[in-house]
Amino acid sequence: MNNRYQNWVNQMAGRVNLGFILVRPNGRIANAHATTTVEGSLLIEYNPVFMSGLERHSGWAVLMVLAHEVAHHYNKDLYGRFLGIHNTEQRQELNADRFAGYMLRCYGAEWNQATDAYKLIDFRRSNTHPGKAARIDAFRMGFNEAVCHLNPPQRVVRKNDAEKALLGVAAGLSLVLLIAGLIRS
Repeated sequence: MNNRYQNWVNQMAGRVNLGFILVRPNGRIANAHATTTVEGSLLIEYNPVFMSGLERHSGWAVLMVLAHEVAHHYNKDLYGRFLGIHNTEQRQELNADRFAGYMLRCYGAEWNQATDAYKLIDFRRSNTHPGKAARIDAFRMGFNEAVCHLNPPQRVVRKNDAEKALLGVAAGLSLVLLIAGLIRS
């Protein structure tokens, strides 16, 4: 298990009040996916070879993949799949990309950093996934819509420095969530 991936997912899930999502490696899958454990707990599995390859080029690409999978849990996309409703999968993928764009913007990614995953991964159109152009458009929508309520660090994040950006935001996020809870009371 990669503790950094677990920490990153916990931060994103906490940002949208999802609670804990278990993150674990699974070498039998191609890249990453959102699913559940046998007990029904939220789970993101990733192929460690795939993610290591991304991470060698860009920590932002890894964050994009993880944010995309967090989005499937946030949007409750798995429920339709479990019920056998398969006609919405492309829309779900676009919504997950939009969410990922929003998240990466909030964590301080510049556009060229945020789109690293789209440069590194072969996003081919299939029955379940839209093509690359549609996915980038959805990602751009989320990126442009981001109203983060936090001032991200003003420094440039190097390719493997995305973790530090997330950790820097975590403290501020805790304060924002505390204040939001007090306002609702």
